[in-house]
Formats: sequence, C-alpha cells, structure tokens
Amino acid sequence: MADKPVKLNSRQIEEWKVGNSTQASGFAGGIFPSIKNGQNWPGFKNEGPRFILDANNLTVLFLQDGVVYAQNTKGFVEDYRTYPAVRGAQGATSMANISVFVVNVLMGIASVAGGSVAMSVMGKDIIKFVNTHGSKLVVAGRVFVALAQTRAVLIMFAPNLYSKVVEVAFKKALGASWEILYASFPFLVKVVISVAPNLSKAVDQNFHKSGKATGKLVGKIGFATLRGKLGIVSATIKIVLYIVMEIVKAVPRAAVLEAGKYKELAQQLALSLQESGVQLTPAEQRQIIEEIQKNPKKIHESIKILNDELKAI
Repeated sequence: MADKPVKLNSRQIEEWKVGNSTQASGFAGGIFPSIKNGQNWPGFKNEGPRFILDANNLTVLFLQDGVVYAQNTKGFVEDYRTYPAVRGAQGATSMANISVFVVNVLMGIASVAGGSVAMSVMGKDIIKFVNTHGSKLVVAGRVFVALAQTRAVLIMFAPNLYSKVVEVAFKKALGASWEILYASFPFLVKVVISVAPNLSKAVDQNFHKSGKATGKLVGKIGFATLRGKLGIVSATIKIVLYIVMEIVKAVPRAAVLEAGKYKELAQQLALSLQESGVQLTPAEQRQIIEEIQKNPKKIHESIKILNDELKAI
C-alpha cells in the first residue's frame, strides 16, 4: 500500500474484508496514539475529517468526504507527524463505538454513491450518522440475512410461496433497488442444499455479510425510504405468517386439510395479499397451500424469523 492515500473503487471496496475486531488498531510506534476504527482524525487544508474504517500494522482504511481511501500505516502516521496544521492534534478528535457490520454499511454507501452523494446520505459528521442510525441499520441488515435464510428453506419446501409471494413483495417494495440486494448476496442467489437446523443461529452467523448490501441500498435510496419500503414488506409477511399458523393448527400431524378449511385459507391468502399488491391465481393459491401443509412447521419457523426481523424495523 502506498505512503499517500489511494482512493478505492467500487470493486476494491466490495472485496475489502474488514478485520473481525471491532477495535482493530494500527500500531504506530513511539508515543503516537493507536489508530482504531470508529475514530475521527482531523483533515488537512479544506478536507473533512478522516473516519477510520479499518486499521492494522500495515494499512489504514478511512472514509473522507464520502470517499474510501487506503494508506499504509507508516504514511498515515507521517502525515500527522509532519503536517504543520495538525501538529497539535496528533490523535483522534472523537470516536464512535462501531461494529464490523456498520463499517461495512459505510463502505457500501460509499461504493454506490461516493463523494458528495454519499455525504448527502451520511452527512459530514460520520459519528453522528453512526450514533443516530446505527441500531436501525443493524436491524435492516438482519432483515436481509433473514430473507436469505428464509429463501433457503422455501426453495426446498415451498418454492411457489417464495417466488410468488415473498420475493414479489420485496421486488414490489424495493423496485429497481431489489437488483442491488440480489446481486450483493452470493448466498441469496444460490439454492442452499443444507439448511441450518437453527435458523436464528444461522442469521447471526451470516449477519456480517449483509453490511455492504445494506449500505448499497441506503446509498441508493436513503435510509428513511428503505425503512418505509421494508414496512410495506412487513405487512405482506405478516399475512403469510398468519396463514401458515392457521395451517399448523389445522394440520397437527401432517394430515391433509379438510376441503372446507383448504378453500377458506386459499381464499383468505389471496384476498389478504391482494390488498398488499400481490396477485395470486387460483392455481397458485392451491400450490402454495399444498406446499405449506406438507411441511408446516419448517415453513412456519422460517417465515416467523423473517417476520420478527421486519417488525423490528
């Protein structure tokens, strides 16, 4: 890595793997303070502050004026030791407690927006942005991982429920931004052969993978808009969960639904989803109800996890 800051492009940002430690630091040597992610270091001339994203003995990654830069640690230290304007400020001026996930969100925003556009989303004060929105960004990230896990189950046990209802709900809400999410999840676009027995644990294990995808969506449409769109999806998933729960109660031992109950649930599913903008043909209604009644508990568990994460948004 160069002594001077190097601007990273979208591909380089996407490929950068942030250190697992939430307090990664670059050892500067001597009495120079440690460089840790979450710190704001003063900028030079007319530049904004350098917000540290990642740091180790070799490289410092920072966000400045909406752009992600990488610089070797030695060069970063020398900047602050030699530049007259900051000789009296050899260290961070402020600091936020920041997780690896939120670091990835910031990188995701910069990768699709960059420069002044990214600054319009995050503002000049990155610490304020993190403190204000950090917890909800985490919730949004968990929604996308829950979607990936739910998809893994439904592709195996209820492919029509996924493709005709769940995915349609996200596509309608997110519009063109759905493609950003879809392309950002390598594990979302693959059929998962082995489903984790504990889905909630699987969500936790894969959580960090959703940071950059979340950031890309925020960078593209803004955080307030993203929350509103996920609220629309939440209404649809709530309907699906209710129908699945009714089938779980009606099929305690995986028996076939009675004809009257079958028709009632199929109509209820179609009418309820119609209000959310999801249209189902009679054939699709029948296919979905049949899928659910064959594996009601597995499907219920996966939909419930997605519903719970969406409620929190």
